[in-house]
Amino acid sequence: MTEADFYFTDDGTPRSERFGDIYYSPQDGLAESRTVFLEGCHLRQSWAGPRAEGRDFTVLELGFGTGLNIAAAVQLWIRSGCPGNLHVFTVEAFVIARDQAATALANWPELAEFAQALTAQWPANRRGFHHMDFPQWRVSVTVALMEVEAALDAWEGQADAVFLDGFSPAVNPDMWSPAVFARIAAHTRPGARLATFTVAGHVRRGLQAAGFTVAKCPGYGRKRERLEAVFIGECQSPSPRPRRIAIAGAGIAGACLAWQAGLFGVEADIFDPAPGSGASGNPAALVTPRLDAGDNPISALFADAFAYAVGFYGRLAPQAVIGRGVWQCALDDREQARFGRISQQAGFAAGDLVPFGAGELPDAPDLGGLQITPALYVSPAELLGVLMAGRPIVRTPLPDDLSGYDAVVLACGDGILDRPDVALPLQPVRGQIESAAEDMDRAMAWGGYAVPQAAGMLFGATHDRGDRGTDVRRASSEANLANLARLLPDRAAALRDVELVSRASVRVTSRDHLPVLGPVVDPRLGEVTPAIHVLTGLGSRGFCLAPLLAKAVLANLTGLAPPLTAAAARLLRPGRFVGP
Repeated sequence: MTEADFYFTDDGTPRSERFGDIYYSPQDGLAESRTVFLEGCHLRQSWAGPRAEGRDFTVLELGFGTGLNIAAAVQLWIRSGCPGNLHVFTVEAFVIARDQAATALANWPELAEFAQALTAQWPANRRGFHHMDFPQWRVSVTVALMEVEAALDAWEGQADAVFLDGFSPAVNPDMWSPAVFARIAAHTRPGARLATFTVAGHVRRGLQAAGFTVAKCPGYGRKRERLEAVFIGECQSPSPRPRRIAIAGAGIAGACLAWQAGLFGVEADIFDPAPGSGASGNPAALVTPRLDAGDNPISALFADAFAYAVGFYGRLAPQAVIGRGVWQCALDDREQARFGRISQQAGFAAGDLVPFGAGELPDAPDLGGLQITPALYVSPAELLGVLMAGRPIVRTPLPDDLSGYDAVVLACGDGILDRPDVALPLQPVRGQIESAAEDMDRAMAWGGYAVPQAAGMLFGATHDRGDRGTDVRRASSEANLANLARLLPDRAAALRDVELVSRASVRVTSRDHLPVLGPVVDPRLGEVTPAIHVLTGLGSRGFCLAPLLAKAVLANLTGLAPPLTAAAARLLRPGRFVGP
């Protein structure tokens, strides 16, 4: 991502050196935002009265900027008392820094609560989708950090209101092209309103050609006029959203589903005969991305999920974070070169992935690798406790009678392999880990991993494909010690004289080693059964993937804008395995 070249003029107005344009009116940016966008899209009327009852609402914004429009919109949303959920999808190609946004928003003390919440989750300068959650207001925000056409192509949502707030068409024509207007129309519901500050002729004509009726209205400040537009078509009643769902599984996937259900205003019952007894029951877990070379949908999915998970856990359960930073070691020159290429990929912010050479890691001085600085190692028990706090868990399997639920989500680990209504190419993978009462200074990974925990260290794990056994095996302990010796031979030798505490659990992977998310196909019926959804196949990246993928499941169920890019969503659909 390119820097925004942002600065403040002598009178305190934020300005872009790149575009030679201001971010908002020097007279009063907040008043301008309210006039042009909130009034221009008739949000007060949309969010009040019987027509707003129980309705969710999506805003599409081009030009995130300082976040002023969003802060103003959230303030109005709260004051309106609308009982639904608000989602904002906003596009920004040149994100400014957190402290710059905080300084700009500090001009309006009445927005302080919203400004502080917004800047606390401010996006890093990395290409991709960045997600913010504000459950206290039933608001979520997705910032697409990429060029406008790419962002709109990647989004699968439908907008109820559109803010066009890019820099002036004279200096930023790419934001105001016919191709962009056509993409906006493709993501706009019939009857939705659009607002912008410009009345440039080619903008009016472009919006009309895309299917909007356009009207000039009195402007704000020095601008005599502004535009309001309505997308042609009859307003449609929203589809009924689920009120109550059943979740099978109380591991990290089920826990994240339960938390996201609360964010989306959906009641959730969790069923699990032994909560946290699967792979999520280990004493410690790593939160790291899968490191795929190349800027492609798979690497982007893991980068987006990793960025969201790190912020999600850090905000909700800081007490569960044992430590930060993981040293990913390269075992040969080829892997070291690959890590170097990955460190430059746009999906990660500068400083997230830092190559290191021989001599920089005291524990393994002969090796280089990649330091994943935001990575976490966490206590699963602490995380699950926070995510499911106040949510009763039914300690039984999923009942046969599910008539009281609008949808069911299967997130039950290898239990999904026993369900006749799920025909997916899934495979169990047994993993045994070892714990020892030996101190460790830092977390390391190399094809195995070794991490500090509250009392000592944990290392492993085996990958026994096709094996559902949870019994502890001496052969697995020997395999783990041998793998540890590849990186830390002295420590592995010393641990042979120490009592190890072993634990085995079963992960699930898919045929293509990607997660599976969405409605399942019942082999007995041969058709999609919308009431049954799956979240499975997370493999060894469950703690990285679960927060974002759980959000995606709830978005699918409620009809709100999906948090995944269109390309990522296609990769994960169960239907990808159907056909030749």
